[in-house]
Amino acid sequence: MMIQKNLTVLHTLLKRLPPAKRESYLKFLPESIPYQTGNDDIRDTSPSDLSLQELFEKIDDSWYLDKLSTFSKSDLKFFLSLFSPKKREILSEKLGIPPPFYSFSKNFELYSLNILFKELFPNDHPLPLSYISNTPLFFLCEKGSEKLHKLAFYLGLFDISMELKSVLKGSILKQLQITLFPDEITFCREISEFRHIISLGPLGLAHWNEDSDSLRKIIFERGLYRLSIGLSNSSSDFIWYILHLFNKDVAKRLEKQPKLEIDTKIFEIALNQIEIAWKGVCTVLN
Repeated sequence: MMIQKNLTVLHTLLKRLPPAKRESYLKFLPESIPYQTGNDDIRDTSPSDLSLQELFEKIDDSWYLDKLSTFSKSDLKFFLSLFSPKKREILSEKLGIPPPFYSFSKNFELYSLNILFKELFPNDHPLPLSYISNTPLFFLCEKGSEKLHKLAFYLGLFDISMELKSVLKGSILKQLQITLFPDEITFCREISEFRHIISLGPLGLAHWNEDSDSLRKIIFERGLYRLSIGLSNSSSDFIWYILHLFNKDVAKRLEKQPKLEIDTKIFEIALNQIEIAWKGVCTVLN
């Protein structure tokens, strides 16, 4: 895995060079290192890499709270001082570590953050964003957890919208209006004419026992499944960033491979649905 990551970085750097310079560097590569000049999936303009502090800001707390809770109070005070004030306030309350905290130079802060990251993710270090192959869903890994959870739920509403057309029982429709938030009802109406070619099986709304919590859980699970289809062609490093925006339990469910056979058509429909759902999310959460 480490060799593959190193090759990815090498290929990315070489592709950013002008062709003339690239050829001069290629002469020094040993024959044992494969370099594919035809692989053009590296974007023209690379995104700014997240600093480690920004990365910790986005990673859901569930990925490191258990590990942090095993640290001594003096170590916790030291490491919490490395976080941004917003994240530090949240973590210090959860871990029972009151202020004041320390101030460090930028170089020492970076050094210490690297130590902490390797401690928390010893076997799971992703490539920086600028070295990851391009993907239509790249923008997701730069967003926040709240928006991604909302996106997953909106994707599940495609199943609701499809099945509503066959529900005639008035009490079901009335309870559904109570179960869904106003923006979710609006989104269902907006996608009512969408061709739902990806079928995950019926929800069973006609026989629903009108338990709001259970239905919302099912909708969210359906949405995670659709999101997993959209992520199915992505690199493991890109998926790392997406998974760590969710809590660990949700990430494990999202990480499961889709059971559907993912052909090009299904993949493109999933991407289209994610794009439509994302636009809906952005109208609610700016």
